[in-house]
Amino acid sequence: MKLTAAGEAMLPAARSLLQSMSRIQAGLSEYARNVRGHVRVAASMSPISSFLPADIALFLRRHSNVRVSLDERTGAEVVRSVEKGRADLGVCWEATETRRLQTVPYRAGHLVVLAHKDHELARRKRVSFAETLQYERVTIQGGSIVQLMQTRLAVAEGEALKSHVQVRTYDAACRIVAANLALAIVPIEPCRPLVRALGLRALPLTDDWALRRFVVGVRDRSELAAPARLLLDMLASQWYEGNASEK
Repeated sequence: MKLTAAGEAMLPAARSLLQSMSRIQAGLSEYARNVRGHVRVAASMSPISSFLPADIALFLRRHSNVRVSLDERTGAEVVRSVEKGRADLGVCWEATETRRLQTVPYRAGHLVVLAHKDHELARRKRVSFAETLQYERVTIQGGSIVQLMQTRLAVAEGEALKSHVQVRTYDAACRIVAANLALAIVPIEPCRPLVRALGLRALPLTDDWALRRFVVGVRDRSELAAPARLLLDMLASQWYEGNASEK
């Protein structure tokens, strides 16, 4: 392979450009290492119970001078916290009404039906939400959007949710199912260890809304302090890395 005359003429400029890019990248890397500050994050229970803590831990290993505080809220409270300036970033399900927030995709999660191994549905490979309505279920955190959606969908089916047990954690919901007292609709990601330990059946839901896409919301990206922008970019990168790994 041999350079053309035009290539020979452009070679010095190309080398200079590559050297300049290397210097810029080195400067930005040094800036990122030395950035200091505090980032306030509000998030709903599902991301906090599964992937968000590990992602924040990775961020802090890269930026040891930054402090991150994490506050668990319902989806609606996450949005209000960001809107009122009590949080820099908010992480919630995209089905949440984010109003005027700017959002970027973050990660995806999957809702499943948990059943005791002796339950009628335990022999199924997958079920629809409508097929669960005849059975008793445990509900989680009454103000959550998952609970509100279940209630609305049940009404649309002309049914009412059969639930006499309400808990605040996925751990408690799994144990209610393990006692064969009820079914539970939960995200599989944070519940997988308990599902295995308790010998529960996790049945994928066939409904489209069972695939949940989480987003990170901010009031205005251009107004974020440097540490918050860095964390926002790092969380947003998880969406593209996750999609790439599935291909």
